[in-house]
Amino acid sequence: MTFRVLFWNVWCLPSFATDGTYSDDRAQSIVPMMKGYDLVIFNESWTDAAKDVFKKEYKYNYKTDKKCCKFLDSGLFILSNYPILNASHILYSESSNWDWFASKGAIHFQILTTNGVYDFFTTHLQADHQDADHKARMFQCLELVNFVNKNMPTGNNIFLIGDFNMMLYDGNQSGLTYSINDAILRSGNYKMILDQTKLPDLNTGHLLDVYHILSRKPSKDVKIAYHDSKGLTDGPYITIDISLT
Repeated sequence: MTFRVLFWNVWCLPSFATDGTYSDDRAQSIVPMMKGYDLVIFNESWTDAAKDVFKKEYKYNYKTDKKCCKFLDSGLFILSNYPILNASHILYSESSNWDWFASKGAIHFQILTTNGVYDFFTTHLQADHQDADHKARMFQCLELVNFVNKNMPTGNNIFLIGDFNMMLYDGNQSGLTYSINDAILRSGNYKMILDQTKLPDLNTGHLLDVYHILSRKPSKDVKIAYHDSKGLTDGPYITIDISLT
């Protein structure tokens, strides 16, 4: 038996902030590609119109609240065929530039499968490359590490999945960074998360990417695949197939 997870930064922002497409129209185009997954983890599901479209497809869902004086919530949205257990979230204390308008944060929840309880975390960290962005991302990373370590039970399978806006710097500047210094600073925070959570990155073939899948070594096989979004979003979507047998 396979537990199928879909992760996607769905780019459902107000239309003026993306390519002019209304978020509910984009959501309607994404719905057919959600079929067949047990758990869906979305980043940038920022509008109520998009959430209303998505939540019709699954029995259970979870979203975060919105910080006072912010225009948007975190954009994190969980949909599941299984009950979402013990869900909680944090909203980061620091943000900058365009991300100031959103209530970025992290979610933790549990899913009871035939192979026991699986703990999932998701986050979407500060974007961009200015000094203020690096400072905000550093504080967010510290808050994320504390949140994960506080809620990470001994013995359960653990997955931390999200758009980190960080990648590994290996001497080659990623096309997603703006300078060598930008790459070094992002990589330092990424390594700090790995070191302090003790969760290795399963996504070893894409360490120069901003999407990461960290996991306590699962007891069963995990297969990760990237898929072309066919222009629906500005990046791929990712499937994670977890063997339960």
